[in-house]
Amino acid sequence: MGARGQKHDGHPGPKSDPLPRRKGIMNGANLDIGLASATLLIPMLALSAILITLVFSHQMPNNNSTYTITGNGTADSLGAAYYVDYSATTLVYIASLSSTVATLLLSAAMVLFSYFLASKLAKQSDNGEHHQLPSPYQLELLIRIIDGRLMALWSYLLYLFGSKQKRIKVMPVLLQASVLMIALVILVGLITLADLWLHLYLEMRPDHPEGFTPGRGLSPSCLSNPRGDAPTSDGGIDVSNPADCIIFRGDAVNQPTLVNQTEFFRTAGNQSAINQVVFDNGLAVLGPYDPPPDLDFEATSFGSRTSCRVVTSECGAKSITGARVPLPWFSNYKCNDTAGLNLTGNFLALMPNESGMPPELSGAPNGDPESQIQTGNSLQLSQYDMGFQYFQDSAKQKQVKIMGSGFRPDTPQLDWAVVFQLHLNWAFWIENNNPSGFPIKNLTGELNPWAALNLVGNMEGGANGILSCQTNISEVLYRFVNGTVHVKDIRPPRENASIPFVSGISGDWADEQLHQGLQLAFVRAKNPDDLAAGFASAYDQAVVSVPAGVMQPLPAINVTRRVVTQVARVPIAPFFTLILLNLLFAFIGVILTVMAASALSTDKSVKDAQARLSVAAVVAESFENPALGDDARNTDELYAERRGKVTRRVALGKTENGGRRFKQIVIKSGEESGELLR
Repeated sequence: MGARGQKHDGHPGPKSDPLPRRKGIMNGANLDIGLASATLLIPMLALSAILITLVFSHQMPNNNSTYTITGNGTADSLGAAYYVDYSATTLVYIASLSSTVATLLLSAAMVLFSYFLASKLAKQSDNGEHHQLPSPYQLELLIRIIDGRLMALWSYLLYLFGSKQKRIKVMPVLLQASVLMIALVILVGLITLADLWLHLYLEMRPDHPEGFTPGRGLSPSCLSNPRGDAPTSDGGIDVSNPADCIIFRGDAVNQPTLVNQTEFFRTAGNQSAINQVVFDNGLAVLGPYDPPPDLDFEATSFGSRTSCRVVTSECGAKSITGARVPLPWFSNYKCNDTAGLNLTGNFLALMPNESGMPPELSGAPNGDPESQIQTGNSLQLSQYDMGFQYFQDSAKQKQVKIMGSGFRPDTPQLDWAVVFQLHLNWAFWIENNNPSGFPIKNLTGELNPWAALNLVGNMEGGANGILSCQTNISEVLYRFVNGTVHVKDIRPPRENASIPFVSGISGDWADEQLHQGLQLAFVRAKNPDDLAAGFASAYDQAVVSVPAGVMQPLPAINVTRRVVTQVARVPIAPFFTLILLNLLFAFIGVILTVMAASALSTDKSVKDAQARLSVAAVVAESFENPALGDDARNTDELYAERRGKVTRRVALGKTENGGRRFKQIVIKSGEESGELLR
């Protein structure tokens, strides 16, 4: 026997199946508000507290200036970031949770706000303010927005800015819900941007506290007069006896040399494993070789600063180009007052043969004054076609021979000049093998191809020149920080401390390094100042390298050792931006909680109204017995099924036009019937 069906139009059922009547309203509002408030507040406050605790509990002390050093050599202000001894990956992960969680908390915030909206909507209904009530379409938008659906905002904006002929005025409850939802979405977006900002600039970086390394100094025996006597009667000083630092060659040349010359050659050639010459603003300083990167220190050492200028033209030198000609007096030079040198001579004298006289000068005519060979210098010649002239005075008028009368190696200031020749075969080799920056241009076609450097051409097509220089040797106090030397103090060397430097550099065993330095300065120079500065640096390199083999290590000053620690660099701006936005989200949660609690305290039936602002309530009103809503104590009791009663079925039936509409089916006694909803 088939079941009999009964049509149902949405009104109460037969009297044989009455619904029990209960007095009261929906409960659970307190629990609902409490859970929503906790969901909104706890995650954001917890994440903010965790980030703040991790950053400030692991923050490195900011009293070390090396925290400002970055990977590309630039400097960051200490106030721009916190340096934290904690994993940057973990900090980034915790920060990223803020943007993830904030998105999920939108619905909790809207649940709290729905109590305020429900209370307001109930009052407007009770007071007959029908013009303030939403239309069915606005009610649908309101329910979706309260449900925290982001796409509902898009529908709302289309509705708000659409044709006014197809909508009524936006009611306050819908406007307030949408404004809050938009504000929350913007806040979530800002949290996401702050999180991204922190991601981009939070990084792991090595931190270097301070360390130790030795300074450089001379032993007491090096600082004493080798013979222990006073300066000689002619103003010189006797350094002829052997000592711990200086050894005098016992030949007719009477040249001094130093102990452990090997270290000089290594240091001057940047090959030493003990010493290293470093520069700070033109001052050459003898320091330790390759200090460990975790060491900073202050130390004392020796330094040298040389200043030179090219005075070739001021000395009346002529340029000789083209074929070699038998006119040796063309190579004469005689410095005038502008040059500031008492120096006369002939460039050809730089190339002596075994007899001491170059072939070009032997048998030179003496009758004609214009063809006289200029002489009268006490140049210290070398095998590299260079001659050094030293002076007793800073005006460079009183010439002095090395270790001769009036020579004072204990004086830290050297006044000197160098006369040099660079040959064509060397010049062509440089041009063919290293043409970058070399100034050769059509050697035979220009009157003086070296005029740009204030040099003159010689008979072989090379360059002749004269430099006037002054060197000052000093003791220095310098600070070594992250591989860079900063000189803090310069003072005159103590008594006799300059003797190893002056005796060594004035000897002939530094000539090779000086000649190489001159060649490199010549190749790199684009003007006379470049040439002068380049050779001055080479001379300083040689000066401080000369006594490297007799230097003794000295304890460093103000030494600490820095422990290398990987620290996370947490930029302050994005860090606090994220924290403040998290707290703002939580603050909004507090406000919404207060609003919900206030609405509940004002009207105990607000839960009934708030429950109706949901999809569940709208579905129950459409398909269930309306009487179920009169005494329902929660949303579930709006449905007969949840009360253990006979429930209806929902179908999609066809309309006369071929479309579909909801259809209610009542199942009873094995039969079913139904009708389309109106």
